[in-house]
Amino acid sequence: MGALEREGRTVVFVSHNLDAIARLCRTTAWLEGGRLLAYGPTQEVITSYLASGITRAAQADFPDRPDEPVSLRSATLYNEDGDPAVQVDRSRPFTIEARFVVKRPVPGLDITVFVESLRGARVLDEAWSEAAPDERGEPGEYVARVTVPPVLAVGDYAAGIWIGSAYETHVYEEDVLRFRLEGATKGRADRVLQLGLAWDVERTGERLATGERT
Repeated sequence: MGALEREGRTVVFVSHNLDAIARLCRTTAWLEGGRLLAYGPTQEVITSYLASGITRAAQADFPDRPDEPVSLRSATLYNEDGDPAVQVDRSRPFTIEARFVVKRPVPGLDITVFVESLRGARVLDEAWSEAAPDERGEPGEYVARVTVPPVLAVGDYAAGIWIGSAYETHVYEEDVLRFRLEGATKGRADRVLQLGLAWDVERTGERLATGERT
């Protein structure tokens, strides 16, 4: 089908395979129940389609696990003002908080917060052990927070939490928080990171009449 398109032919591709649609089609129509729900650039339509089934959640609570040495109590997403939020300005930082209890010593205890796009791409995966002291895992109640700077692009995301050690997994909760970063896509809805990198562009002198370049 890609070859047909390159030959200049018009191709109508009907599929539920989003990766194939993204690869083959520049323009997409979303049809549901015989109705046209969206039509436009493929990445924008795919993003709308994926977001349509989302129930966003800024907080999740978990039951105690008496047989496990570690129990996750809750997970919460806060905006820059410290309020639980399911929608955050993408140009502002946000914080993910996890409350958990350690009931008996867990040498080398670690906690990881990860964020994934709706298409399952893991865009952040940050571990406490990367900045924590070696001695970790004494019994007690803990509150762990990680603040994410404004590096993610506009879109919907899901966050998860892992707690364990190099030898065991005690908590693995994926897709516990669902949220949206709001803002302008600036015509590039398919990117995951929006870093705002500095550019250094210079115009070099050219003598086009003779073809000489300096």
